[in-house]
Amino acid sequence: MHDLIGIRVVGDFDLSSQDKLVASIALGFGDSVRKIIDRRQDPRSGYRAVHVILNVDGSFTEVQVRTNLQSKWVDLYERLADEWGRQIRYGAGPSPDSQGVLVHREKLVKNLQKLSLSGIAEYEKSTNNLQFRDLQELRGSKSARGLSRPDLVRQMNLRSAAIQLDDLQGQLEAKKGDWLAA
Repeated sequence: MHDLIGIRVVGDFDLSSQDKLVASIALGFGDSVRKIIDRRQDPRSGYRAVHVILNVDGSFTEVQVRTNLQSKWVDLYERLADEWGRQIRYGAGPSPDSQGVLVHREKLVKNLQKLSLSGIAEYEKSTNNLQFRDLQELRGSKSARGLSRPDLVRQMNLRSAAIQLDDLQGQLEAKKGDWLAA
């Protein structure tokens, strides 16, 4: 750990807006910016976000900029790491359960990584630069009917990714006794 201060910015924005926010942060801090790490381009164990590393008055500060989906994913993954071993954050497998079995844990970790890297990442790319609309609007308002079919499908796919994450989190909570304590 190199930073003394950490700031996380999470928002309902697309990848282009995420880039603009990172650029604004970098511009605002000028010479204090030491580096920008884009984990969307170089993900680690499924982790995707953009980090701006600053040196402000001799103190290293990290600003993490995440979309809502990136943040939901990492929050769930971090909870698993707390229970199954921090090593999953760095590509190693989870710690075995109390009977020494890894099968279920390894499968869930791999599924979460796949959801981030090929599910959420693709949804974010396909919905980039679209104006996001409320789900009610997508289901029946006049402006939703004005969307092209590909745009409508992309927005529904993004919503599907969010629902998948919520479902996985619900399953984790419901089976916490089985998966985590075992």
